[in-house]
Amino acid sequence: MSVPKPGFVVWPGLLAGVMATFVGLGLARFAYTPLIPLLVQAGWFSEARAVYLGEAILLGYLLGALFAYRLTQWVQPRVVVGVCLAAIVLSFVLCSWACGFAWFFAWRLIAGFAGATLIVVVPVDGGASDSHRTPCLGG
Repeated sequence: MSVPKPGFVVWPGLLAGVMATFVGLGLARFAYTPLIPLLVQAGWFSEARAVYLGEAILLGYLLGALFAYRLTQWVQPRVVVGVCLAAIVLSFVLCSWACGFAWFFAWRLIAGFAGATLIVVVPVDGGASDSHRTPCLGG
């Protein structure tokens, strides 16, 4: 009986986790923060409204973290991950025009929800199919 080499099983899950962290935390959540002064300088929003948009991301994160597991019970995890990645990209594209506070708030909320969902779903799913789920990184 031969034992499979862990390198073949570890890398897809590890890469999926790294990318989910980069997109979910780095882009969906923290990429907005450096834009706040620019949005205020451009006259798109007042300082107070720009801060509320940052809070929309945090609210989305809270909701995403709370409902991510339940969402994967209704929809396959890979579909959830794909929709979340698309929602994050779409939120950046649709927030590149001055469309008003409600528009930005909704898309920042969606980006936060999608980012937190990625952070919760990808480590559980691991980016592997059920046939490759072997304990290779821990107990």
